[in-house]
Amino acid sequence: MTSRTKLRLVETHCDILGADPSDLTAHSTMLAQLSLPYRRVEGGVFERHSGPYSLQLRAGSAMTKNGFLRMDVPYGAKSRLVLLMLTGTAVRLGSRHVPVSSSFTRFCRETLGLDKSGQTLGYLKRQLLNMSCVDMTIALDRGGSFDVIQGALFSKLSLTFDAGAGQQLLWPDEISFGEAFWESLQTHRYLLDKRAIQALTHSSRALDLYCWLAYRCWKLKKPTKIRWNSLMYQFSDNPKTSAMRSFKPRFKTALKAAMMVYPDCRVEMHDEYIVLHPAKPPISRGWEKATF
Repeated sequence: MTSRTKLRLVETHCDILGADPSDLTAHSTMLAQLSLPYRRVEGGVFERHSGPYSLQLRAGSAMTKNGFLRMDVPYGAKSRLVLLMLTGTAVRLGSRHVPVSSSFTRFCRETLGLDKSGQTLGYLKRQLLNMSCVDMTIALDRGGSFDVIQGALFSKLSLTFDAGAGQQLLWPDEISFGEAFWESLQTHRYLLDKRAIQALTHSSRALDLYCWLAYRCWKLKKPTKIRWNSLMYQFSDNPKTSAMRSFKPRFKTALKAAMMVYPDCRVEMHDEYIVLHPAKPPISRGWEKATF
């Protein structure tokens, strides 16, 4: 973690302690327990399982000036940031149709809270296009039966040529969430502090842990143990080959960052497990239609 990142986390920690949030975003309670991949996925199909929940992502194709281009499964911190901010915008507007700034740099600055250029903008744009054409299946095992959400994460794109970017990829000026995913958000969503999200853009795992803790801890009635093996399945891309020795330090570093921007959260570390303690949600009230 760089000194600049540490300073950003400290400043955000103090800001959250000192003032109520002026801007919120939202997240799916199901995706809080089923995170996107951390690295590029070979083969175009990704699966994650966590308790009764299962997620499968399948890469799609994006339109270019020369036809369709096979994309990747979305991955990394920036794809998480894009999804969180677009979800928050849709919930705030009360519509699955989300207008996107006609300028990509304006979208990064105003919607994502980033002020980047060059290679970083190209990576951000590609992750958004990855998300725009990915197919998703989420399943909940209810013990003998399954609830399944299946379909495109985004169902409709309004595209324009991005002539100034020097790339063939087209830029969407409107995005519509898939109907199945949007319907699930009506009853399975919760609010997050946008300041915390923007402070954690350096780390996919820290973003995942903040979203997970924000959902899990406020629902707890008593301290709860979670074994390290379960955590590795949830917060690593390939738990069957991941070494616990290398996973634990990375997890602890990300957890420390997440807890910096969730001051009410308390987590104990032990050799075989961690202990989550009940905590207040980061956002206790906000948009009228928001539900926990």
